[in-house]
Amino acid sequence: MFLPNELIILILLRLPVKSLIRFKCVCKSWFSLISDPHFANSHFQLKAATHSHRIMFRTPTSEIRSVDLEASLHNDSAFMLPEPYSDLNIKASSRGFIVFYCASNIYLWNPSTGAHKEIPIPSNHYYLNFSGFGYDPSEDDYLVVSASYDSIPNSDDMLSHLEIFSLRANVWKKIVGTTHWPYCSKVVSSYYPMVDSFFNGAIHWLAFRHDICVYVIVAFHLTERELLLIPLPDDIHNHSNDRDLWVFRGFLSLWFSGDHKVDIWVMEEYGVHSSWIKTP
Repeated sequence: MFLPNELIILILLRLPVKSLIRFKCVCKSWFSLISDPHFANSHFQLKAATHSHRIMFRTPTSEIRSVDLEASLHNDSAFMLPEPYSDLNIKASSRGFIVFYCASNIYLWNPSTGAHKEIPIPSNHYYLNFSGFGYDPSEDDYLVVSASYDSIPNSDDMLSHLEIFSLRANVWKKIVGTTHWPYCSKVVSSYYPMVDSFFNGAIHWLAFRHDICVYVIVAFHLTERELLLIPLPDDIHNHSNDRDLWVFRGFLSLWFSGDHKVDIWVMEEYGVHSSWIKTP
């Protein structure tokens, strides 16, 4: 039976990733089609519109498992760390990849494809205060962002090291050299780096600006390679640490806990301070 190529593409776009990986072996044309970045992006956009229910857990032998609850329990995938670790933390995810921080290494894992990679944390980092992960469509590249700092003797300023790791180039690159860095996370520790919210092409962190004692949102745009500063809503007080960022209903959002309740603020127009509203 002959099927038009357009119909074959529409059928393949609706198949699971594991099936597509197997179907690369059918013929050369299917291999080229499924390997094409445009096909991968179309497949991701289609799958992103539907929600799946998966559970992730770690076994006592440091094996990370991802199980699809809507399929059989045998339809899962696993990733084995090189040795048992007790300080494993899941820090971010983007387009199917999950980012783990463990000891002095970063691990990327795609449960759907089984692809994984170990990335060493930059050797010149001191206190790893901010970290993030996202996709740069302009370069079709996945980037790991690392922001660390060290104190300057007899000064209130910090030596900052802002670097990105390109999966395509397989190398760390320094973006911002020594500069004034008045930001710190809620938990200032090299063992608990700040978790990010990836939205609108940028990685966002909720940070505390210690020079003026207010909370702000620090964003790093992956395509432009620049830092942005987004103030919080004026009506939020700065005395509580019970707050964090997330993406809520397609908007950059902030939850705030106080007076035995939780308020959710959303930025209806990205980057416009006056567009912050509190949800009912």
